[in-house]
Amino acid sequence: MLNEIIKVDLHIHSHASQYKDGDIVKNSTTENLRELFAALEENGINLFSITDHNRFDFDLYMEARKIIESDDFPCIQELLAGVEFDVCLETGKERCHIIAIFNVRDWSIDAKRIENKIATEQLENADEFYTRGRFEKLLQSIGLDVILIAHQRKAISNPQGGKTSLSESISDPYGLLQVGYIDALEYQKPSVEGMLQNELKDFEEDFRPTLITGSDCHDWSVYPRHNGSIAQDPETFFSEIKCLPTFRGLLLGITSPKTRLRRIHNQENNNHIQKVSISGKDVLFSPGINVVIGENGSGKSTLLEIFAQQSPKRKRHVARIREANKISFSPARNIARSDYVPQAHIVESIHKDTLFEKEDQTLYKEVDHTAFDRGMTGYADDLKNYFSTNISFVEKTADLENASFEIQPDLIYALRFPQLECPDAFTKGKNPHEVRLKSLQNIAELLREELTVAYYDSQEQGELEEILNAVERIAESVGTRREKDNNIARIKNLIRSTVDEYSRGLAAKVTTVDAKSKNYKEQLSAVRQRVIGAVIAANEKVDFPSRPSDDFSGTSANDRNGFVFTQVAWYSNGDVFRKFYENMFVSAYQDEDSLKSIKNLEDIRRAVRNVGSDSSNWEQQWQKNLDAFKLQCKETKKSIQEIKASDNVGNTLGELSLAYYKYRTYNAGNLDLIIVDQPEDNISNKRILDQLVDYFGNLRDKVQVVFVTHNPLLVVNLDADNVIFLENDDGLITATWGCLEDEESGILSLVAEHMDGGKEAVEKRLKVYGKNN
Repeated sequence: MLNEIIKVDLHIHSHASQYKDGDIVKNSTTENLRELFAALEENGINLFSITDHNRFDFDLYMEARKIIESDDFPCIQELLAGVEFDVCLETGKERCHIIAIFNVRDWSIDAKRIENKIATEQLENADEFYTRGRFEKLLQSIGLDVILIAHQRKAISNPQGGKTSLSESISDPYGLLQVGYIDALEYQKPSVEGMLQNELKDFEEDFRPTLITGSDCHDWSVYPRHNGSIAQDPETFFSEIKCLPTFRGLLLGITSPKTRLRRIHNQENNNHIQKVSISGKDVLFSPGINVVIGENGSGKSTLLEIFAQQSPKRKRHVARIREANKISFSPARNIARSDYVPQAHIVESIHKDTLFEKEDQTLYKEVDHTAFDRGMTGYADDLKNYFSTNISFVEKTADLENASFEIQPDLIYALRFPQLECPDAFTKGKNPHEVRLKSLQNIAELLREELTVAYYDSQEQGELEEILNAVERIAESVGTRREKDNNIARIKNLIRSTVDEYSRGLAAKVTTVDAKSKNYKEQLSAVRQRVIGAVIAANEKVDFPSRPSDDFSGTSANDRNGFVFTQVAWYSNGDVFRKFYENMFVSAYQDEDSLKSIKNLEDIRRAVRNVGSDSSNWEQQWQKNLDAFKLQCKETKKSIQEIKASDNVGNTLGELSLAYYKYRTYNAGNLDLIIVDQPEDNISNKRILDQLVDYFGNLRDKVQVVFVTHNPLLVVNLDADNVIFLENDDGLITATWGCLEDEESGILSLVAEHMDGGKEAVEKRLKVYGKNN
């Protein structure tokens, strides 16, 4: 049996209260019960109690039960036995009203006992009351499990008004509430409910009293108003609770306000599993939270796979079990908007580093390394140029120092054929416009791409176009200068080629004297070029390069489903230049002073890592070292942080599992069905209680949830709407199902008997006055 949202009125009086209330209840008699029932039916009341002042009318109750059994009023499902007691909880304080709802199992015996025991302690005058001790002894003598609901007609902290309120009867009402003496507080006005909620918000959840309301009707002819002379809005009197219309249902409802009160009918989610047929027996499913329990091998996971319709590894096995047990579910069509988390999925995904990735491959955005690449590549190039320039200066200076040349004027005379010289330096030159033009072209391309994005307003679009036009104009001007230099270079190379060709043709025509003169002049020209080269090298000598800013932001962040998924490159937080020197140079050259001492190729060979014995390949090895350095620095580390938390999600299985379930259930309203196999795996009981119960509890009335569990906390503390207990007898599966308070199916007994720790969880859940129900 599944529970539903029912309307409850536990505060109705009859003529039995006449000794205290006078003629206001004179017409609320046994003979007029059908009039009351008609009014209850009209107002949709499903569960009610007649709670007279310090009295219990056995005959009235028995007649009312006959009317319920007649089924003339189908909306009214059950009547609970109750009394409204006048109690003074502390000497010298005012009395308060406490409604006691009793667990009557055998009406002919238990209900009669209530009447008899009260008669032995009967109050005769309207001003009389029970002391706390006398009240407790009376309840003990009745000997039935009881729910106590105290009146609170004002804010607890308010010293004025509400003379029958709990706060008027004891100096420390908060202390009494915190020990669970009172199960619920009855209010009459919505404004009082709001004040009480605010005052009780800091109570521990297990000890926070439920707030409930009742009609306090005395004259049945004007139900649900108090009497004919007072106009009230009937809708303000009815509490709605998701429970069976039984004492145990009310008990679970009152002791679980978070899961049982203020429930709503999810009218949007009609596309959920409504029932499952197993061997010809229908098992109803709640549109809320359904928990599948049972011993190992009972078919729990198989049932989930049938729901999920995805079982690639066990397809034959699942099909065989489904066919043998004639398992089908309604609606039979596919539930398109469903989400399935198989057993061990989280562990396997963590090991593969694919957790969260299944849902959205772009959860972790790529890190933009542009600034790092530009900064470190530029620094490495400047450093290499520093070494090359210094080495060139040293080599050319040394070459000039070692050069000697004898001047022989007699060899300097005019040849029969002109002698042309075209030194190497004539055709060797850098085009300084290449790099700048490339940078401008890159900027222009980025601007063109940005202009294709439908993001900017018309003014911003126009400004970006102006910038692009300006960049293109500058790029055109720089391109013209580059082309001019390229043309000059081509002309020089043409001249050099022509000179070389002329010199080769002249060799066969000159005399011996001419040849000697020609050779002398060539040597003289070479010396001149060495001098010129040394002068140029001296002028090109550069300072040791400055480091770029190491504030490289190698981070990407993506907000999704209440979490921030972040990737951070190593260089964002690491000592970039220390790692650069370690990758590029041997240990003796990992500081700037040592690097400044490098003067020649031998120094380079010793300094640059992995150059080996051949210093001629140092530039190639330099690039390899640089590439390896950048690759290591770009390694990223992923982290997940809940948006409202200050710390990252930890790396333990339990912490990641909790984050995963919270992430998966964030947009549950977009789904019809969530299926999870053993969500408690790897999560401690404390975290299950503190967090996982809340995660799944918040899905109530939003999406249908079906999960398998071996942990009683996810049955009892989560207050599952439906529990399905499976048994497997040699391949034949049988199912018992119902809500927690379903005594016919004995759901709580099954939880206690078949789940480790189930007995303790159930006992704690149902403990009222030291008795289990």
